[in-house]
Amino acid sequence: MKFIAKAALAGECLQLQEASTYLVTLMVTENSDPEHLLPVTTTRVRLMMNPGQIAGLDGEEGRSLNFTSGEGAATLVVDFGERARLVAAQKLALPKTLAEAP
Repeated sequence: MKFIAKAALAGECLQLQEASTYLVTLMVTENSDPEHLLPVTTTRVRLMMNPGQIAGLDGEEGRSLNFTSGEGAATLVVDFGERARLVAAQKLALPKTLAEAP
């Protein structure tokens, strides 16, 4: 899956509905020309997300990914687009998340 011009993203998501939590593992690596492969380093990102939380990954070209955990860990929505729009969406979820935090 291509994330941004210079990076590729692959991942898996484990749903723990009994705990209402998502465990998300992402592998991020630099894209390279298949005919001229370069040695690259892969980075693993691990997230544990409770319902209503949004995690974001930003690329240097101004594009981002948001991962939003739904109620009861029943859904995980992945949104791709311009950074400003996705950061604004993440900020909208913040007050609800903080108000419900134990």
